[in-house]
Amino acid sequence: MIWKDNVISPREAVGDVPLEAENQRPTALQKTILEDESGCAAFIPQDGTAEFFLILNSSESHDFGQALEALYSRFEGFLGSRKLSGREIVFSRLYVNDIANQERQLTTSKLYLHLCSGAISVIEQRPLNRCSIALFAYFATPVLQKLLRKSATTVTPGPSQVLLAGKHYRMLWLANCVKPGLTDAKSQMDSILEHATLTMMEQGMRWLPNALRSWIFVRDIDDNYLPMVQSRRAFFESHGLTDQTRTLASTGIEGRFSNPTSLVGMDLLCMEGLAPSQISKMEAPECLSPASQYGATFERGLRVDFGDRAHLHLSGTASIDQNGEILHPGNVEKQTERTLENLQALLSAQGSSFSDLAYVLVYLRDPSSLKIVRSKLLQHLPVDLPRLFLEAGVCRPGWLVEIEGLACISQQSQFKPFL
Repeated sequence: MIWKDNVISPREAVGDVPLEAENQRPTALQKTILEDESGCAAFIPQDGTAEFFLILNSSESHDFGQALEALYSRFEGFLGSRKLSGREIVFSRLYVNDIANQERQLTTSKLYLHLCSGAISVIEQRPLNRCSIALFAYFATPVLQKLLRKSATTVTPGPSQVLLAGKHYRMLWLANCVKPGLTDAKSQMDSILEHATLTMMEQGMRWLPNALRSWIFVRDIDDNYLPMVQSRRAFFESHGLTDQTRTLASTGIEGRFSNPTSLVGMDLLCMEGLAPSQISKMEAPECLSPASQYGATFERGLRVDFGDRAHLHLSGTASIDQNGEILHPGNVEKQTERTLENLQALLSAQGSSFSDLAYVLVYLRDPSSLKIVRSKLLQHLPVDLPRLFLEAGVCRPGWLVEIEGLACISQQSQFKPFL
């Protein structure tokens, strides 16, 4: 795979479109809700690197081509409103409801070709906002400096990577990591992790200390989750990712790729240049147990501190108690309440709250529970918070809802600012 260089310069970055008034851009996270629960959260400092977290739904349509056009139109509208070129995109994930029949049309669309300037992932998880395709996208763009981006993304489906190099740190995104054809989920996960290792090594990175956040998609999760966990646990232990050090923030969730032999897939975020003291585990043992208590190797969340902000990566969180047991089996309303309590406890332990969230992804085992879950989120989460509801099985059949997200906090610390 050939890496291509691209410089993102200030003149094509934030431009002169402030969130409030010219030369008065706030550093705190700013959120905007668009139509159909689409939305954007933006962190724009006076200098350094601005970040945008975007969720877009297509309009309701029975025709996938029309839905694609509607989504692309909304994407262009967002870029225009921020005076972005689109080259600032770092990572995106497209969610579709029938990947086997929709992938060909998707990967030849204007939207997909535009997103290919960053690392791109495509997954079958049915969007639950009466649309057939939805988008999550992350942008990082300089305010008063240049960023160097190297991309290894092709216009055909498959693994893609983007390396974003700033003054202080380098950020590596791996997307759509799959190894179809191998006979079982464990073998595929072994191969995916080895592939990620080699890709990181090419950039002078390792699992410890550089890997931070993973998303693992498992086909037929009730059958294939345990083999994936066994593979990950053995691999992590061999690379120094243990209870005594740390593992990754992670989401392990049902998802499908176009190749029916792909049982597991992964997206991965790594960063180089961080001191060990900049990374800390997010824990709330009085509410929910460490995942290691029941044999899973991931953290409830990871906090990454920079000089001008902190990122709080919240792993997929469900209705679990301090003993690792499922709470409120069969009751999606109570499970949603407990899931929100657990997320709040994780944030509170970091001096944070729901108001610092940039976005949430909400996974439902049963789409018919959408109305109940949406109502609970409207009661407890900020009304302007970008959110996306998806149909996906959680790692234990008894869990009916899982929520993940990222919080971004403005701060001044002794560390170097973000990128």
